Amino acid sequence: MKKLVGLEGGTNDTWFKILDVKKASINIYPSIKDGKVMLDVVMDDVVMDAEFFKNKKKVNIPGHYAIVAGNAVCAAEGILDALEGVTLEKRYDVNFTPKYRAIAVNPNGVEIWEIADYEAELQKVCANA
Repeated sequence: MKKLVGLEGGTNDTWFKILDVKKASINIYPSIKDGKVMLDVVMDDVVMDAEFFKNKKKVNIPGHYAIVAGNAVCAAEGILDALEGVTLEKRYDVNFTPKYRAIAVNPNGVEIWEIADYEAELQKVCANA
């Protein structure tokens, strides 16, 4: 992950630069009921009601925290471009299987984790739910 330090991209409002990357513990809060992850996307037939929020569980996984200058949302996309080795357009192809997630969590920070780590920990949490 240290290879990301110095990564720079975008222009004007989309400009970013990765200043540092550190190991971190990432917390994700899926909603789990009867050992299964409840759909966390609001759609016409799915409502995030009290039941959804009542079943939130904490999933802690190893990851990294990137400190960024500029646009953290664009930095998250740039990080994924670098880690996955493909551009944004190719990452959204239905045949592409991602290995990483990167989410801007504040104006100067991006959390990064491997999907395999999340899925492994999620299975443990679901088994104990």
